[in-house]
Amino acid sequence: MISTSQAILVETWPREQIGTATALFGLGAVVGPTVGPTIGGYITDHATRRWIFYVNIPVGALAAFCAYTFINETPKEAKGKPIDWWGIGLLAVAVGSLQTILEKGESEDWFATPYIVVLTVTAVFGVILFIWRELSTDHPIVNFSILRHRSFAVGMFTSFILGFGLYGSVFVFPVFCQNLLGFSAQQTGELLFPGGLCTIVMMPFIGKMLNKGIPAQFMATGGMFLFFVFTFMLSKSTLATGRQMC
Repeated sequence: MISTSQAILVETWPREQIGTATALFGLGAVVGPTVGPTIGGYITDHATRRWIFYVNIPVGALAAFCAYTFINETPKEAKGKPIDWWGIGLLAVAVGSLQTILEKGESEDWFATPYIVVLTVTAVFGVILFIWRELSTDHPIVNFSILRHRSFAVGMFTSFILGFGLYGSVFVFPVFCQNLLGFSAQQTGELLFPGGLCTIVMMPFIGKMLNKGIPAQFMATGGMFLFFVFTFMLSKSTLATGRQMC
């Protein structure tokens, strides 16, 4: 979905405004992880947990309406190409198995449970077969050949590293706060809100700097350095940290 969204941005916006479009896209991408934990924590503490899912209904309806209204239809010359259903199926099996392992492994004593072992074997063979399929078919669902471009390969690697730290701070750290430090759901959301708010505020400035021709490599390098500093500071958290973080 992310790659499709970015392709739509490139096709829709003028080339000289791609920086602004990318910044707006990033703004939307960080609003959820920023506002979500705070609103979700408030709902959990003051209402029933089911409302966490109900609040997505109007947002989803608005997103569907905007997509139907503003996204242009795919050009006819882009249609008619075969779809790599085998690749899609192998990817779904591999990722689904891996996600189940990571979510249920700890509570099921990992490889002491037979179905965890079966899913592990399925995930490994699924990934291997998926890569083989994508490298051998003429119309892959994931085109690995573009990794031959050095800039793209480096960008993918840094995004991979960024994902570790980002999801670790957004998902693992709240579990630490609630289960070990005794924070409520709302307090945990309020703890994450300032960092996301800073990202939201900076997005328009990033778009303007990109439009002015400032190399994205410089900004990405500076951002990654600050991100490393942030995650290093989080690594110093202990059970003695207490509620002073709020």
